[in-house]
Amino acid sequence: MQEHIVSDHWTLKQPGRATANTSAETSAENSSDNQIETSAKTSADKRPDIPAGITAFLASSGANGDRQLIEDLLVLGSEGNFPGPLSEAVDPCVEPRHARIERRGAGFVIRDLRSNGGTFVNGTRIVEAHLQSGDIIRLGGLSSGFSTVFFLEQANASVAPTHRLKSRNLLWQAQIDRLPGMASSDYPILLLGPSGSGKEILAETIHSLSKRSPGPFTRVNCSALSETLIESELFGHVKGSFTGAIGDRKGAFETARGGTLFLDEIGDFPYGLQAKLLRALENNEVRPVGSDRLLQTDVR
Repeated sequence: MQEHIVSDHWTLKQPGRATANTSAETSAENSSDNQIETSAKTSADKRPDIPAGITAFLASSGANGDRQLIEDLLVLGSEGNFPGPLSEAVDPCVEPRHARIERRGAGFVIRDLRSNGGTFVNGTRIVEAHLQSGDIIRLGGLSSGFSTVFFLEQANASVAPTHRLKSRNLLWQAQIDRLPGMASSDYPILLLGPSGSGKEILAETIHSLSKRSPGPFTRVNCSALSETLIESELFGHVKGSFTGAIGDRKGAFETARGGTLFLDEIGDFPYGLQAKLLRALENNEVRPVGSDRLLQTDVR
């Protein structure tokens, strides 16, 4: 494999899934002296022994600041896992089994268990809702904060660093060594940096280290396409949908199925199409131009 030397002028961020912001942000930030700052903001003082990837915590707003790890299911109420028996003494409106939070796919969902007082997320009464990091959950008069965490170091340990990507800067090299951990998840990654700084090389490296490496690596240059063409390029079109559409055409989200889609110069993406792109990232579905049918996607 060819050995690449990359510029020390890029930033790598891995957010949570588009439907859930994450409070764990591991970043390689470029400062004036090319130093690196890596931050992992967690809502627990000590990390529990849990699998690598995304997990979540619930933290009470009370003086004791209790925290509860959410694994697959967490029952909220005076007889539940959290806030627990003391909550009934503090607030009688908290019922024995008031609500529950469960892992659903890559995210977490809260569901009210037919409580009399209701369950509120960010001030809105809900029956069921997808949670995002930073959401405030209220049962009666008790509030708790929901946060997600990405444990990168454990993810790193499960993937051998087999790539040949290098930097002359030892601190940046330390961040490059973290790429296998980023590749081990299936969450979107944002690469920031000027043209020519090696963003595509980084994206290809992450793809080659991921479970999607057998699939295609598809690149779309968002700045090179007009607004009328970029929608067709990404989502495809059907015959007759516009002048010159003489047949059906698959978009990049379809041709990259099972692999990685690299959207180069995404900062130039047309404002009017950002909602469609967000839906594609959130819901894993696209609608080809001129079609009334939604297509399921499978890309990172």
